[in-house]
Order: sequence, then C-alpha cells, then structure tokens
Amino acid sequence: MLDSLTNLPRTKKSVSLVPLIDIVFILLLFFLLTTAVVKDRQLSMNSQLLETTKQVDTVHVLLETESGVISNGSNKIESSDTQELSKWLRSLGFESSYVIDVLPEVSTQAMISLLDRMRDVGATNLTINLQ
Repeated sequence: MLDSLTNLPRTKKSVSLVPLIDIVFILLLFFLLTTAVVKDRQLSMNSQLLETTKQVDTVHVLLETESGVISNGSNKIESSDTQELSKWLRSLGFESSYVIDVLPEVSTQAMISLLDRMRDVGATNLTINLQ
C-alpha cells in the first residue's frame, strides 16, 4: 500500500497572486478616495496691519455665589439684574476680554447662566478659568 502512494505523481500547489493584487488595488483606491488633501497655506503678515491692531483689555471676574454675584476687584454686582450688568459691561467696554474665575462651591449651572447673561448683554470675548 505504501508503494502505491509513493508512485503517485507529485503536484506542485501554488497560490494565485491575482486576488491579492486586486485587494491591494482596492485598498489603495479606498485610501486615496477617503484621504483629505490639505493644501499648504501661507500666512501673510502685513506689518501695517500689525501696528494698527487694537489692544484688548483683559478683565478678571469672580463668580462668588450661586445667585450670580460677580466681582471685579472692589465692585460687586448682581448678574441676574441685566440692566446693572449691561451698565457694568458698558463701563468696561464690550470689546474687552473677560476671564471668569469661579469659586469651587459654585455650581456649573450658575456658571453657564452667567455666561449666557453676559453674552445676551453684549460681551463677546468670554473665557472660563478652570484652574
């Protein structure tokens, strides 16, 4: 029986590379179509524009209570009173940059409410100090 198996012609098994090449091309096409092409952009810095840029004042504000009492140095105002808040922002300048510090005991909702009120009154540059 062993002799009959050894006399069989040996066939060489080979792997066809055609499906592998097809898959490689499909992957290449997929990556080419899904990749975003970003063009190099150059930043033009005109010295005349840099000289005329207006300096923006930074105002630090402290949110002290849940009800929205804010202070700027010695001035304390109730932020829920929109007229008082608007008057205060007008005196500081609406284009100023406001950095809001929050005491740890003040809730996130009170902080968001203050941001909304200041934005509604006209302040545009608002930042929260998270340190």
